[in-house]
Amino acid sequence: MQLLKWKRWCAALAALGALAGCGGDDDKDDDTAAPPTVQPGSGANAKVLFIGMDGITYDAYRQGMTDKSLPNLAQLTATRSWTGGVIGGVTQQPTLLAPGWATLLTGQWADQHGVRSNAPGQAPKSATLFQRIKAARPATRAAAAFNSSLLAGLVGGDRDAGYLQSLTDCAGVDDCVASQARDRITEGYDVVVAQFGAAERAAASAGFGEGYRATLRQADSAIGALLEQVADRRAAHPDENWLVVVASSHGLDRTGGSDGLPLSLNKTT
Repeated sequence: MQLLKWKRWCAALAALGALAGCGGDDDKDDDTAAPPTVQPGSGANAKVLFIGMDGITYDAYRQGMTDKSLPNLAQLTATRSWTGGVIGGVTQQPTLLAPGWATLLTGQWADQHGVRSNAPGQAPKSATLFQRIKAARPATRAAAAFNSSLLAGLVGGDRDAGYLQSLTDCAGVDDCVASQARDRITEGYDVVVAQFGAAERAAASAGFGEGYRATLRQADSAIGALLEQVADRRAAHPDENWLVVVASSHGLDRTGGSDGLPLSLNKTT
């Protein structure tokens, strides 16, 4: 029964990362990426690497696929998705970092998880990924490294309760996120969450210019290093079957800002 719950949660996490909660893309245009070169393993020991790449817009992603500037993201299967709940309904929530991540970590909108702003000191009211996995497999070890101190604080209760064995607040440094995630993969953790945030800050400070594009390329290189780390781990431990998910918690407005409004660009991930 525990294994079944774990498999169901892994499947739910895959859908969650792809759809940023609920609500897929009804647009039927043929803007799909090339087939992935990273294939799932066949081992029975399920593991998850969940990467947050906050600040990448869907348009920037498509441009990176066209000009081949994001080769590591190109290995993964991508889909356009929506966040922010249903406009005008009880599920509507601001298109901001903390509400978006509360949704990614719980699979719920703000009417359930209760996080409606970027105010510090909040915690989701719904069970998180870490709580659910710990309930399904008590021996599981989970780790998270966040660029954002706000997000590290959001899951501090999970660490204190023993659901999350390793939590690192990287205080705005993406290199710290990358190195911490690589270390936790090497150490055999079962769930590794890594949140990159430099691209969001670059867009907020100078828009979608060359500085922003350079930051995206740096994040893509960091993701490539993590994919290599997973490949090395799988080679050394053929019983491990890794699920890799990359998601962003919200979109950005036309100037690169995060104003939280329920507009199409802000809701598209």
